[in-house]
Amino acid sequence: MVRGQIQGLERLKFKHRTLLLQLRPGATEDKKRKVLEEWYRHQLKAEVPPLIEKWERLIGVKAERFHVQRKKTKWGSCSPDSSSIRPNTELAKKPRECLEYIVVHELIHLLEPTHNARFVALIDHYLPKWQSGRQLLNRLPVRHESWGVLTCERLVHHKITRVPMALALTTPLDAQPDIR
Repeated sequence: MVRGQIQGLERLKFKHRTLLLQLRPGATEDKKRKVLEEWYRHQLKAEVPPLIEKWERLIGVKAERFHVQRKKTKWGSCSPDSSSIRPNTELAKKPRECLEYIVVHELIHLLEPTHNARFVALIDHYLPKWQSGRQLLNRLPVRHESWGVLTCERLVHHKITRVPMALALTTPLDAQPDIR
């Protein structure tokens, strides 16, 4: 992330398992949260298009647009009538396999809008190991934040775990939503 792409963010770096965001002096907790949310949104906006392109070709569908959206209870949604999908911004904090599962799941809704036997057969065909992504998401909360302030008031940290090609928030395994 280049400085200036996110308003108020002066510097960002990883140090061990901590993401350090350097903000302007006097940044409020609300501002810190907004900067971090915007950073995650940028990460997801970069990760989703290549996945959509890959899976559109394989499935034979076309998502006319995608919109990253913050949701409280869903990992993603699809509007077959407008051929649009909306992944949850919180997926930026989850392993890449979870993001890929949601992209495939929502793209299949362009062929089959409901979770019926045809939908299951389609997802089984295109993503045979989809249950592992679903089970992992079912164990993770949709949203969980753990904040702390370092000695310098200009730095906040958000603990994360590095996952290949993705970022994952370290979270307790409680209050999980169910993915159907």
